[in-house]
Amino acid sequence: MIRRSSYGEKTGLSVLDRLGQKLSNRKINKALKLVTSRKSLADVGAGFSASLTSPFWKLFETVHLFDISIDKASLTLKHQSVFFYEGDVLETTQQLRQKLDFIVMNNLLEHVEEPVQLLSQVRMLISDEGVLFVNVPSWRGKMFLELAAFRLGLAPREEMEDHRRYYSKRDLWLEIRKAGFSPSKIAVSSSKFGLNVSAIVKN
Repeated sequence: MIRRSSYGEKTGLSVLDRLGQKLSNRKINKALKLVTSRKSLADVGAGFSASLTSPFWKLFETVHLFDISIDKASLTLKHQSVFFYEGDVLETTQQLRQKLDFIVMNNLLEHVEEPVQLLSQVRMLISDEGVLFVNVPSWRGKMFLELAAFRLGLAPREEMEDHRRYYSKRDLWLEIRKAGFSPSKIAVSSSKFGLNVSAIVKN
């Protein structure tokens, strides 16, 4: 099934979504410490409201948002140099020609058909000293997410139905490595009480 809407576009963000974003922000703050140049930030799979990364926009000169659809009218007011790329994320990232200093891919890889291909494309966009942050649901997280979505109604059912895979630390490391990143530059860890796996990757 082809997605036709972005995360949060139809239903907004649930309480669990907002809690998850707060926990992700801790990891993003850790990754930010490695970002030496702060000219550009990209959120690939930003969601309709781009609420995860918006608290960090003020740290960067330009912001680039990628997703199927984005709330441009609202988000234009949050940064003087924000750029929108709507459509399939693999196709839209191919349109960008400039290098990016910090790229966030939060809860995206589990939804795409070819995660290694997308990671390879993203690697081409990272500046020489740039940093990539990736976050994905773990196999332990699968049980929690499906309970919340399918039985308790606390998370969007359509989001879980769209998941194509879940991850262990090994799974995520292998995909990032296959995309061409050097092993010495990949740091993978569990996050959110083991419900997610995240990686901080230097170019």
